[in-house]
Amino acid sequence: MNIDVTIVNEFQRIFDGRQDAYGSDHGSAVWHAPTHQNFVRHLEGVEGIGIYPVRPTVDGPMVCWGCCDIDTGDWQEAHMLAVALTGMGLKPYVERSRSKGWHIWVFAETWVTASNMRRCLKVAYAAIDLPAKEANPKSENLRPDQLGNYVRLPYKSSAIMRVERQTMMTGWDRYGDGEPLSFYDFLCTPSAELFSSCETIVRWASKWHEPVRRKIVVSHQDASDAMDLANRLPSTWRQTWLTGDVRDRSAAFVAMAYDLAKKGWSAQDVFDILWGCPWNKYVDRNNGEVYVQDIVERAFS
Repeated sequence: MNIDVTIVNEFQRIFDGRQDAYGSDHGSAVWHAPTHQNFVRHLEGVEGIGIYPVRPTVDGPMVCWGCCDIDTGDWQEAHMLAVALTGMGLKPYVERSRSKGWHIWVFAETWVTASNMRRCLKVAYAAIDLPAKEANPKSENLRPDQLGNYVRLPYKSSAIMRVERQTMMTGWDRYGDGEPLSFYDFLCTPSAELFSSCETIVRWASKWHEPVRRKIVVSHQDASDAMDLANRLPSTWRQTWLTGDVRDRSAAFVAMAYDLAKKGWSAQDVFDILWGCPWNKYVDRNNGEVYVQDIVERAFS
């Protein structure tokens, strides 16, 4: 099926991001510029694509959109967050994501700093007393060898069929997320209704005060020390920690960190259990401890 070039270009323009890598449908990074054909394949349902929002520039890390992921399956959380963003003068778009949750997108009228977008979104989370676990971009600053987190784009397969998930929603209210907004209707949204003012984003970002970072150090524990700590893990996590039976090691690290933080573990103990994990892929990387520290910081933010 041939998709109109103009349509694909507009879709690509709205979801612009990093230009030297993109996310695959299988959860891994592809170190290659996302091409026009990648977006075509996504819209045809051949292979989905995820975009890393943060683009390195001479003016620092920049983004043209932010995305909040509500993956609890609780529509009331997504609704409250969308209402909070609307009340801030922004124009949130609710996507029924591919699993049980929702993505809430904010598209900026032009590029803004990653810190301004992230802090603006965190103000909305704070307004409804909801932990900002999945506010993208998740990092304000990235080293040259860091990509951050990508977000899977909506409207996979939408060029060839009506989709019920991974689609923007219209008519949502407190009682439900409404009806799917067709791909073509979404692309025809007037700019004044789609894009949020950068001035508004920056103004709300200025209201956010970043908490003081916890002091986390590499304790250089040996194998027996790590095992002693692992014996305190809940049984499921202990088995995972020992065997590494996971599909995505990065995702497993994040999930473990969040769960242990909820269970009352200290930030240092969470770092130590991740760092001492037998399948810790960061341990041999240059500055690998910084990657793990970032995961722990997000779990406690």
